[in-house]
Amino acid sequence: MGTDTSIVSLENVSYRWRGRASFGLDIADFRLAPAETVLLLGESGSGKSTLLSLICGTITADQGAVRVAGTDIASLSAGARDRFRAEHIGLIFQQFNLLPYASVLDNILLPLRFAPQRRARVDDPSEAAGALCAALGLPVDVVTAQAGTLSVGQQQRVAAARALIGAPPLIVADEPTSALDAATQATFLDLLFAQVRASDSTLLMVSHDARLAPHFDRTVEISEITKVPA
Repeated sequence: MGTDTSIVSLENVSYRWRGRASFGLDIADFRLAPAETVLLLGESGSGKSTLLSLICGTITADQGAVRVAGTDIASLSAGARDRFRAEHIGLIFQQFNLLPYASVLDNILLPLRFAPQRRARVDDPSEAAGALCAALGLPVDVVTAQAGTLSVGQQQRVAAARALIGAPPLIVADEPTSALDAATQATFLDLLFAQVRASDSTLLMVSHDARLAPHFDRTVEISEITKVPA
């Protein structure tokens, strides 16, 4: 049997929320290949956020193995999981989670402060941040602006640049297009995919919107890989 080269693999994973024994996830097998783009679909309450939390190591499985870039997340201490996440996972949140009074540049460079290996892949961080902004269709002078003064679409692209800088092997995006109209959504996805490909990163995007499926290599319904107790 060959070596598993998956960027993400979950095997025989079970998780129950504390105090909510009736709600949890059972995942027999779920894998993401290097440089693959995957859309994970599911309605609210279907367990998408729980699955992302397991992959990112903010919660750990009750049983089974969750591996990211070959590392078993459960084998790490809480502090080590935080450091591992900073090094290996770029996160794009639904609400973007930018520091509103900090500059765009400071927001983009923030992950590198906690990820020395990721930082080492960037020759000139400020130049790399500016290049990402340009590639994502932002104005040249945006790096000096306060993040909170930008439009929703611009904030979303800054959040994407923050996730992409330093080329982490995995990009996780949680409903990042939910606040955008269809045209802006399509433009953002085209720009994001170009940068994901340039970094050879794997992209896992969570959404409830099946219309996004044509953009991705593969679409997975969470009901296909999980059993969510009633």
